[in-house]
Amino acid sequence: MKYALLDWDNTLRRGFTLFTWIDYLLDKGYISPSVRNDIMPFIEMEDSGLISHSELAKRASKIYAEGIRGLTYVEYEKCLVEYMETDESYIFNFVSDLFAILSKNNIDAIIISGSPELIIRRYAKRFNISKIYAMLEEKTNGVFNGSVSQNFGYNKKRIIDKLFKLYGEHPFLSIGDSCADLAMLEVAKCGFWVKKDNNKIMDSRFKTLDPNSDQILIELESMLTSPSLHAGLQ
Repeated sequence: MKYALLDWDNTLRRGFTLFTWIDYLLDKGYISPSVRNDIMPFIEMEDSGLISHSELAKRASKIYAEGIRGLTYVEYEKCLVEYMETDESYIFNFVSDLFAILSKNNIDAIIISGSPELIIRRYAKRFNISKIYAMLEEKTNGVFNGSVSQNFGYNKKRIIDKLFKLYGEHPFLSIGDSCADLAMLEVAKCGFWVKKDNNKIMDSRFKTLDPNSDQILIELESMLTSPSLHAGLQ
């Protein structure tokens, strides 16, 4: 079975899921404004190149987890049901077709991301997502305790190695947008950078794709259905 490794934020979705989710919780009065305020300096440092994307993922998730300390899972789920319409508006137009192409070609779609896993799970059935490795908040007796139990927004190689052992081969396809995704792209048969609104990661080994253009689907389907490409994976 072939598989594809896909980042989520700024790859399949515009912007960062966590920050949109934080804004929603803040608007509903479930978290303090200090959560957003404490994260902002790290966003600015990442934009300025003072810290890495991986460091931002670590810091932001830690601040967020502390911010929802005491929130019950029941409250979280209630908010999530109401929030999803907002989140869905950020999904790029090409995404449904991308997952359809992967499914048609019997390629497992695997998400590796620093986004909240409980949010991405909401898309699993619709997009036929096989596995999700993301950020998961820790809870005790149904109450979030202020810690993060896992976060795959950085050091993605740890799960890439496990997947290689599971599948017995490297990914057929990888798509990402930041240096944190480099490990995914380096091992894939086909690796693609997704261009951001005002900048893009340049690496001559990988093709850069515009998520706002239908051309991405043409490019991917061409690669996925190429007889020579499939032959090379036998």
